[in-house]
Amino acid sequence: MISVIISIIVVIWGWSGLSKSQWKFVCAAICLLTNIFGLNIPEASIKYSDFFILLFAYPLLFHVKWRHIISNFKVDKISKVIFIINIYFFITFIWTIIIGEESFTYAFKVYRTFLYLWSYYYLRSINYEQYKKAFKVLFYITIVLGILFLLQIVNIDFLAGSTEFNISSGEVSRMRNIPKTTILFIFSLLFIKMKLRHKIFLSLMWISILVLSQHRGIMLSLCIAIPFLYLIRGSFNKIFKFIIVGAIFIILFSPFLLQRFESKTNEMSLTDEIEKGLNFSDVKYEDIQDGTFLFRSFLIKERVEYMVNHPANLIFGCGMIHEDSPLTGHKFHFLIGSAKVDPLTGEYTLIQQIDTNDVALLSTFIRTGLLYIFMFIILCILLYKQFIKHKNIASNFGFLLLSFCLLRILSGDEFTAFNYVCLFIFTICSRYFSEINKSNGKSISSCSNL
Repeated sequence: MISVIISIIVVIWGWSGLSKSQWKFVCAAICLLTNIFGLNIPEASIKYSDFFILLFAYPLLFHVKWRHIISNFKVDKISKVIFIINIYFFITFIWTIIIGEESFTYAFKVYRTFLYLWSYYYLRSINYEQYKKAFKVLFYITIVLGILFLLQIVNIDFLAGSTEFNISSGEVSRMRNIPKTTILFIFSLLFIKMKLRHKIFLSLMWISILVLSQHRGIMLSLCIAIPFLYLIRGSFNKIFKFIIVGAIFIILFSPFLLQRFESKTNEMSLTDEIEKGLNFSDVKYEDIQDGTFLFRSFLIKERVEYMVNHPANLIFGCGMIHEDSPLTGHKFHFLIGSAKVDPLTGEYTLIQQIDTNDVALLSTFIRTGLLYIFMFIILCILLYKQFIKHKNIASNFGFLLLSFCLLRILSGDEFTAFNYVCLFIFTICSRYFSEINKSNGKSISSCSNL
């Protein structure tokens, strides 16, 4: 019940800034998208994402000029593609009910998880200065969240999520509940000017968070995305500096990193996993352990084979079918999948048939088919074109975040509502810089250190 009260307060506070203090609205949106910044507050049956939809419903209905947006599609191709994706999801939702693939209740439970995409059309009306103020507020909140994360080492738990760290055991285990805003503010260290001692402190804190989380996929994706941006911008000296600084951090945190990256005696090495996962050969069922590359390979294989054997589903998807619907159990019989709780025993003994966080886009592919994947690819291309064309701090953030999400496709799902909204914001701010640049007739790339 307390989560509902807090969410209502956040929504009302966000609405209070619709006229002149839109930074409040942005902060309220991020607060709800991150489940009240990941604080250890029990969530009610009404989820934070539902309150996020409520937050945006009012301005979308009463503040957005839809006629102007639609008439501007020829100029704003990104807006057009997002609109088409939204309409496609709505048609899929209606069609799912009409043909009886799912009940209205279950289909709407799934459809509502895609409604956040409509937020783009109000976010684009918010002034850059408001985003800048919201960023500053969120920057300090993320520092506090980082400190709360590190306090878990001494069993002070203010954050929700899974931790496996016991300082008395002498072993380093995983702390999975990394704050959702961490990655963005690691990126900020590349661009924001601050005192050297502050940058060193924040770098050590956020790198420590990454290391303690022991997310190999996140660490590797960051190590590729950041030099990739420098390469695109032609900042080769930055690549060299990144390698030097990265080597220092690797040496500093080597006891933690080696434990995570080296294989145990009873496990396959990462190279063996990749080889077997790509060849689908000489694999025993017991080799496929939850969370491994081999597990993800067969997770994809089973579902792609099913879709290929059902051509209509391959193109248009199976519809807005809910994971917990009785119809799902009759339709799908996959052997590999992420574990979910059996309501009868309370144990993680059931296999998820549709939903998974282990591979990005896979759940959406099953529900909406190749047609959505095609539109998703077009959206990514358009975003990359804008981020590469315009050299400013917003474009750099957007490029890094999009690259990070794409690099994580086979090791986790980063295409969350939170990251989508952040990509929308960076797209909007990047366009703002571009328009200012044209009107002033001069470059504003000085907003970035690249």
